[in-house]
Amino acid sequence: GTDPVLPAPRLPPPCPPPPPTPTQRTPRRGARGIAPPAAAAMAHSLRQDVLNALLVVLVGVPAVLLADHVFSDECTQGAGLRGPLLGPGLWPPAGPAAETPGEAVCRLGLHHPLLFVNAVFFANVCVLFWIISLIQGSTWLIDPYWTIIPPMIALFFGLHPLRSGLPARINLATGLTFVWAVRLTHSYFRREKWHFGEREDWRFAEMRLRYGPSWWWRSLLLAFVSQQPMLVGLCLPLWAVSFHGGGEALTGLDVALALACLAGVRVADAADTQLHQYMTSKAGAARRGERPSKLLLAGLWRYSRHPNYFGEQLWWFSLGGLAAVVGQPWCLVGALFNMGVMWQVTGMTEERMLRDPSRREIYEWYVANVPSWLPLPPALVGELTVPKHFQHLVCR
Repeated sequence: GTDPVLPAPRLPPPCPPPPPTPTQRTPRRGARGIAPPAAAAMAHSLRQDVLNALLVVLVGVPAVLLADHVFSDECTQGAGLRGPLLGPGLWPPAGPAAETPGEAVCRLGLHHPLLFVNAVFFANVCVLFWIISLIQGSTWLIDPYWTIIPPMIALFFGLHPLRSGLPARINLATGLTFVWAVRLTHSYFRREKWHFGEREDWRFAEMRLRYGPSWWWRSLLLAFVSQQPMLVGLCLPLWAVSFHGGGEALTGLDVALALACLAGVRVADAADTQLHQYMTSKAGAARRGERPSKLLLAGLWRYSRHPNYFGEQLWWFSLGGLAAVVGQPWCLVGALFNMGVMWQVTGMTEERMLRDPSRREIYEWYVANVPSWLPLPPALVGELTVPKHFQHLVCR
């Protein structure tokens, strides 16, 4: 006979979440007042969560203080405003011989805001985060800050004393950035089960094992410096709309690009939610002693192997379109660079999937039948037929 044809996928949930586990009693303390191992581990986890949460707040303070200094009256009403905004070259014009460090910060922050952001990123993120990672033995801190840094950069550009862009467009780009950040922050902490710093990205964990004793210095480049061209590059459109393209009102193209940004956020959110529900279902099946599925083939994952990546790319290229609207299309270079990095990450993710003998065959079939990023509708790709011997491995 012929293999059965999959019915049209139903959007979330792709697999029903497992039933809630019964509430367990809190274990009593031992005879000498020492908590049992499980309770001690829980207390340690809570303590680490609190400390790491405080770290997330405090580690960004230097950047906030420097930006506040640039916006202060000391800068905006003093020597900081002397000279052209962007100058004739890439580097700031030379200041007076007796210039103080504070005056140098003013001059860089006011006249060269993009260079200022890069300088602060290198010192506050690349160097400081790296030192913290050496102390903690984990690079986890860069993960939550992936969603925090773009809104911080958006506020710096959008509130800059010498901004010259259309206020409505600045507010639109800043608001969209905050919508994206809230969505991704929620997705990140939901994936981490609302813990702070419990684990580092699996790619960096594998690099730590691969490079061994040399990882301490390699991590500066691979885990932190590498983030600068991605994050600052992705934020170039925020600089463009803040310092270019005045005008009197938003255009239809502005509105269309904003809607495309929101569509990208929605696609990424739906894909991440479906994946979270699937992983929760798998974990529940394992706890119940059942055989979990090896492949999510429902919702957006029926049409794309990485729909969350597609949503992110749609978001960043649509935001980059706002830079093109104000005559700065070169700012799309950040989105292009990030797309290249994400394509490499896609390969790493799929290689990891194929290393698992229990799912290699089904995933090879998935790769051969479902597009990598761009979700294609059934009218173009046709119905997907799952071979009989894979039926028990697929979550539909």
